[in-house]
Amino acid sequence: MSARLESLPAVVERVTTSGLDPIVAIWINDRPNGGTVILQCYDKAWTACWGATGTHRVEVFFLSCDVDYLVGKLIGSPRATKREQTYLGKIVEAVQTAMRGTRDGAA
Repeated sequence: MSARLESLPAVVERVTTSGLDPIVAIWINDRPNGGTVILQCYDKAWTACWGATGTHRVEVFFLSCDVDYLVGKLIGSPRATKREQTYLGKIVEAVQTAMRGTRDGAA
């Protein structure tokens, strides 16, 4: 078996907000107009991959999506509890809010 190690173009950001532990968002744009998102909060992590994000980087695409769509994509399991879905929804909302604040010039 042969294995190869390859570095990927990634952006790692930390989001802090009241009511949640710090969130780490990892944006990997490893193909033209497509990529992977990893969200981690405390001891849980969720990931989703998009083969096509229009003409946008994955983080811009993420910002344009509906929270419920992103939760479903990130959870990926029909067996997820309502509590987990609600928790992840708060995380997604916090990340989107922080991103919008940064894009608007606020920190």
